[in-house]
Amino acid sequence: MRLQAPALIFTSLLTVAGCAAASGVVDVAFADSNRYTDAGTSQSDKEANLKLLGDYLQQLGARYLRNEEVLKVEVLDVDLAGRVEPWRRSGADMRIVRAMSDWPRISLRYSLESSGKTVRSATDQVADMNYTRGFVDIRSPHPLQYEKRMLEKWFKEKFAEP
Repeated sequence: MRLQAPALIFTSLLTVAGCAAASGVVDVAFADSNRYTDAGTSQSDKEANLKLLGDYLQQLGARYLRNEEVLKVEVLDVDLAGRVEPWRRSGADMRIVRAMSDWPRISLRYSLESSGKTVRSATDQVADMNYTRGFVDIRSPHPLQYEKRMLEKWFKEKFAEP
């Protein structure tokens, strides 16, 4: 009886791993990122933010694309939520988020392939003008929550099966 529980757990893990491996793939490229409207305040900040966005798009692909699908995304511009302003108390810059202004925007070009054939391609301006109306935990240590929520909504609308 003791051997059945570990065997069941091992089989379950293999099944989950197999499902994860069978998910779609997202290839992300950032075109001329030095010209982006607002991807961060410093070069290291920009690189970290773009890596987060790229990784998140890949996670969305694993979640919503079918196993034979490949989504190629070229990010053309990024404008993060809020605006960076000097903060008087600390002397450092701080990103200030205000309702109905400075909403997040990401311009991108994509091509969806299924079994090696292009199914759909377009250029999109992904934006969320109502970004402050949804739930976002401001104490969360996870950065780019507004942008991630916006990308997930776009991804579901474009690529998830109904």
